[in-house]
Amino acid sequence: MNTAIEFDGSQRKIQASLGLTGKGAENLQKIAVDTWKKGFGENLEEVDNALIKVYQNMRDVPHEELQGASENVLTLAKVYEVDLNEATRGAGQLMSRFGLSTQQTFDLLATGAQAGLNYSDELFDNLSEYAPLFKQAGFSADEMFTILANGTKSGSYNLDYINDLVKEFGIRVQDGSKGVKEGFGDLSEETQKVWESFNEGKGTAADVFNAVLGDLQKMDDKVKANQIGVALFGTKWEDMGAEAVLSLN
Repeated sequence: MNTAIEFDGSQRKIQASLGLTGKGAENLQKIAVDTWKKGFGENLEEVDNALIKVYQNMRDVPHEELQGASENVLTLAKVYEVDLNEATRGAGQLMSRFGLSTQQTFDLLATGAQAGLNYSDELFDNLSEYAPLFKQAGFSADEMFTILANGTKSGSYNLDYINDLVKEFGIRVQDGSKGVKEGFGDLSEETQKVWESFNEGKGTAADVFNAVLGDLQKMDDKVKANQIGVALFGTKWEDMGAEAVLSLN
């Protein structure tokens, strides 16, 4: 009897939360029950919550993949103690911005979490905020995660520092100020051409980012490299430290 009541409550909750028809809620509830029977979630209510959040925050997940997505979210939430809402919002942004499949999205998230990217408890929240920015700059999802992983390995205080540095660089390469022009003037001709190409709308901020870091990594004059770093990355360069920034790509 208790199970029947629980199942009925589950369906009503799904229907009320998502504004579905009775039939639509029934279909989703079957997914929730199947997921729960496979051993996911502390109870059916937790599975319902996961499924509801996947449905709300990961709109690109096809209906036939809702169960797999819910199972993945519940696993992430349990292993890395992540909030279901945050996890699905981060995953949803990653998926929609970079055009990833459900599996690609969760593979990246699992790899990132295993690499310690949630060390400051902000990986999923940061993805919600910064995935659009990385996409706009011309980075792929893999490149974004490589930058975050390298920054983490080199001791960045938190993910915000890394993300803000990339954001600041994207602003500065477009502003054409005297300091930025002088900074690029001290870099190789190849990098200056990449920057010119970007300004003409033919390249991406990601191209410029990689070219600049490539030049700075090869510089013997560390004082000069530092000055250029500050000119092109602003105070974020100083916040993270030259060594950490130069390890990013």
